[in-house]
Amino acid sequence: MKKKCIWVFMLYLIGLSSAYAQEKTVSGNVTDQAGVPLPGVNILIKETTTGIQTDFDGNYAIQASQGQVLVFSYIGQKTVEVTIGASNVINIQMDEAAESLEEVVVTAQGIRREKKALGYAVTTLDGEDVAKRPETDVARALSGQIPGVNILGGSGLAGSGTNITIRGFSTMTGSNQPLIIVDGVPFSNATNETSTFSTSESGNNSASRLLDLDPNNISNLSVLKGLSATVLYGEQGRNGVILITTKSGSSNSTQNKLEVTVNSSYYIEQIASLPDYQDRYGGGWQQSRGKAFSNWGSEFTTPYEQILHVYSGNAYSSVQQGGGNFNASFPQFAGVTTYEYKPYDSVKNFFNTGYTAVNNINVTKSTENASFNLSYSNSDQKGFTPNNTLRRNNFSVGGTAKLSNKFTFSGTMNYVNTDKKNPPNAASTGSSNVSSGGSGIFANVLYTPRSVDLMGLPFEDDQHRSVYYRTTNSIQNPRWTAENEIDAEITDRVFFSMAGTYKFNDYLSATWRSGFDGYNETSSFSVNKGGIYLPDGLYYESRNTGKIWDHSLLINLSKDFSDNFNLSFDAGFNSRRNTFNSSSVQYDKQLVYGSFFANNFEDKVATDLFQSQENVFGAFGSATLGYKNFAYLNIAGRNDWASTHETGNNSLFYPSASLSFVPTSAFSGLKSNNGLNYLKLRVGYGSSANFADPYVTRDRLGVSAKAWLDANGNAVNINGSPVNINDSGINRLGNPNLKPELVTEVELGLELKAFKNRIGLEASVYSKEATDQILDKRLDPSSGYTVTAINAGKLKTEGIEVGFNAIPVRTENFQWDFILNYDAYESIVTELPGGEEDALFLSGPFSNLGNFAIQGKPFNVMQGVLVQRDAAGNPIVGTDGLYLTEDELGIIGDPNPDWRGSFINNISYKDLSFSMQWDYTHGGDMYSATANTITIRGLAGETDFDRSIPVVAAGVKQDGSVNDIQITANDQYWENYGQDEFKVYDATHLRLREVSLSYSLPKKALENTPFGNITFSATGNNLWFKAFNFPDSINFDPAISSEGVGNSRGFDLLTGPTAKRYGLSVRASF
Repeated sequence: MKKKCIWVFMLYLIGLSSAYAQEKTVSGNVTDQAGVPLPGVNILIKETTTGIQTDFDGNYAIQASQGQVLVFSYIGQKTVEVTIGASNVINIQMDEAAESLEEVVVTAQGIRREKKALGYAVTTLDGEDVAKRPETDVARALSGQIPGVNILGGSGLAGSGTNITIRGFSTMTGSNQPLIIVDGVPFSNATNETSTFSTSESGNNSASRLLDLDPNNISNLSVLKGLSATVLYGEQGRNGVILITTKSGSSNSTQNKLEVTVNSSYYIEQIASLPDYQDRYGGGWQQSRGKAFSNWGSEFTTPYEQILHVYSGNAYSSVQQGGGNFNASFPQFAGVTTYEYKPYDSVKNFFNTGYTAVNNINVTKSTENASFNLSYSNSDQKGFTPNNTLRRNNFSVGGTAKLSNKFTFSGTMNYVNTDKKNPPNAASTGSSNVSSGGSGIFANVLYTPRSVDLMGLPFEDDQHRSVYYRTTNSIQNPRWTAENEIDAEITDRVFFSMAGTYKFNDYLSATWRSGFDGYNETSSFSVNKGGIYLPDGLYYESRNTGKIWDHSLLINLSKDFSDNFNLSFDAGFNSRRNTFNSSSVQYDKQLVYGSFFANNFEDKVATDLFQSQENVFGAFGSATLGYKNFAYLNIAGRNDWASTHETGNNSLFYPSASLSFVPTSAFSGLKSNNGLNYLKLRVGYGSSANFADPYVTRDRLGVSAKAWLDANGNAVNINGSPVNINDSGINRLGNPNLKPELVTEVELGLELKAFKNRIGLEASVYSKEATDQILDKRLDPSSGYTVTAINAGKLKTEGIEVGFNAIPVRTENFQWDFILNYDAYESIVTELPGGEEDALFLSGPFSNLGNFAIQGKPFNVMQGVLVQRDAAGNPIVGTDGLYLTEDELGIIGDPNPDWRGSFINNISYKDLSFSMQWDYTHGGDMYSATANTITIRGLAGETDFDRSIPVVAAGVKQDGSVNDIQITANDQYWENYGQDEFKVYDATHLRLREVSLSYSLPKKALENTPFGNITFSATGNNLWFKAFNFPDSINFDPAISSEGVGNSRGFDLLTGPTAKRYGLSVRASF
């Protein structure tokens, strides 16, 4: 099959060369009515798909033949058509139009529509808006650029997963990630845990598979936000759709000659922030020096005192290590019994200065009847955390060929190899992970006591065993962790698409499209023996294979029936098959240090197997009726048949309708050149569904066999131990009556342009409701089952999105323009099966700390332990002077922000351009183990006070009198401020997302060179931020999600800071 695909593609590329015809180069300059050059003017050879755009100076050059017609179009200008004659130079001065009528956008199923005819919101970005950012992850490059689209990274580790949500939440327990379409076919953005074991022990560090896409190979990107826009994608489109067209998949190449473009960039990568630590006190407890993992010891004195060496005594002769001899293991310390008691800058020195280097080459050519594009990119990233790397190679080829006047064929093929490594990063609320046995590398670094020289002391002995200063050596040295524990992912991925369009006549055509997306991902978690948490060593490997086959047929009819009415009709079907296979194995008790092969471990402990398959068939249709170019009515619908539900519930139809009205076209008196140029009002209704995961409608029992058996029925043993096999499924009672979740949405919006199109506004308000939520109901284990799926619960989301752009100044050599984006939403749980008394645990580090669904409350509120309070809200203090806590959990915060905004500013002068982006998030709570732990352990700058003075906790005694019980500062912080409610902070923050300065060499300087363009850029990313309500000394960045990719929000569990980057790039074309 693979060889056949390669031969087909080779024949296709060879065939492209025969399509090129004899042409000449037509060039010129395009200006507006004032003589100002117009960049980005679309120039199309009429009745072909060949086109280009003018450059920044309004210049263009296109290959065309005499007698053909060039069509010049630009938003806000009247379209111009010119027939090519004998002259090779055609200069155009465009006249201003009162409104924009020519903008065409790509909508669902690749259908192209004039934007004025759409009754829903569509936002588009040029590929350059993505590629110019110093991000290897396409998702993170979108941050702040599109209102209503929220991007949240897992951590600052290179290659960590990324959350994408559009317009809030539509399901309580399912995925809220949008559908990704690349070159017309679905593209998996899965985030696969290495295993349940690895997630708890080493953290949810898995990459999201959108990481496999090369930002340099994107031609353009569109976002469909509402259900009236996405209905043709069926249940896949319920969370919005991101449409990505690669350069290899674009049929609108702007070059009629062979052009080679080379991009090369190098960015320094550093940790974005570190706490400002106090330098007054060292490690210890209750004002006494000691080896506790806290900083409540005595003051540093001048000159610095000498104390017993931190590795002396119990710290090294631990049971876990089997004992040890200090002098024999560390001869350099022989006879040294004292240690300099002073502040050490351990945390800062632990982290590295990393880099991100990207090199890309793109080759493209097009003529009237054919185009092709070839792209290769290499990305090499080293994170600021030791042994965190990401390497990726992307290869892409594609093109389009008009094989006859009626038939056009296009195709793309892509291969990518991604290799990611990082030390374990388990979610943690303390010294180890939340499952009390894993490695939280950042936790063990960030609150290292000030008196411990982490980087100056050995981290292992001569037997490679971790050594650290704490009594009984019960904390794993983070340097040992970085060197000896590695999470790794190696992914090979192939995705391609092929499409053929047959044009029966001027108004009827048919398109067949087929695509495939498949990846093989090998994930592993390797731990050398000698550690504290897994002292015998471990190797865990998981092999995941995901495949998507997608086929669709689209019939299009577009016809003007009179001068007043025109009709566009689309109908078709879509067939999609998703398969996922996962197998994993765990080995324990490493024999030889440093080797991770199966035969180097004594025990093969467990094997996990999982397989799933999903088939969906959909039929869809859409009709748009236009009246006099100012009113458009669209009716659309789709019916899906899904294999994950039983007969009777596996078929669902979801309709949509939208209306677009352009008053400035209907009433000529509304528009003027110096006033309102364009106004569109729109309203839309749409619906969609969320199908259940495979097999929840069928009974399923978890397999836990005692051992593998051979053909004779005998147990298979390795080193004398039986090999266990486990199925990751649980004991589930199938529910054959389970229905899909249903989502409906109403959207209102407007779009306008004013003052010669130098001001633009797009705004939407929406309300969507998700009913028949698919929830798990616990069962009595005596029934033989532990859980079953039911339909219950409702979720309602309402929001607003606003995008505003303006060009305050535009002259021949200078332009200043800016964009303001704003969005806000609120998701409320309106119904649960248990009513107001029910609290549905969704996700979190513990069952008594996490995100919950509670009827009448915002979705995902955080619940945890509350301090007891009187009627006036005063904390109640016990007889020991410490706060009393409630027996029942309570709401400690709401992670959903009140609103978000961004400001993108662009200034250009001749060949010099400057851009800057600010992002702001208002509201939203965060449970921050980082901020709280650094504070309550006595490290934060705010704890630089006289700790010998007793403290009285604010509050009242149990009898209602004002508290006057004295306690130590140590107890006040560690005990009182260690309760869950004091770990929650308002996450309002301001961020300087990006600053960029670019310079393009003048055209005259390149006249006698092979280069058509050379641009140099200096860029900085995430250079500054301020979280206003966190302690000042913490310097905390709330833009993380410690629970990984999913629906969890608002939890920072010591999974590390974010990254900042700054560097240079050069782009040259010839």
